[in-house]
Amino acid sequence: MKEAEKDMNSSMVGSLRATIRGTEKYMNEIEKEIIQNQHTFGTKEEIIKTIANTVYN
Repeated sequence: MKEAEKDMNSSMVGSLRATIRGTEKYMNEIEKEIIQNQHTFGTKEEIIKTIANTVYN
C-alpha cells in the first residue's frame, strides 16, 4: 500500500512539474507578444482609433 502511494505521489509531482513548465513557457510567449504589440501602436490616440475601428467594423 505504501509503495502504491509513493508511486501515485511521484506521478502527481511529475505531472505538476510538466504543467508548471508548460505554464512558464506559455507565460514567456505572452510576454513576448505583449512587448511586440507595444511597438505596434505609437500613441494612445492610435490605440483608441484602432479599437474604435475594430468595434465599428
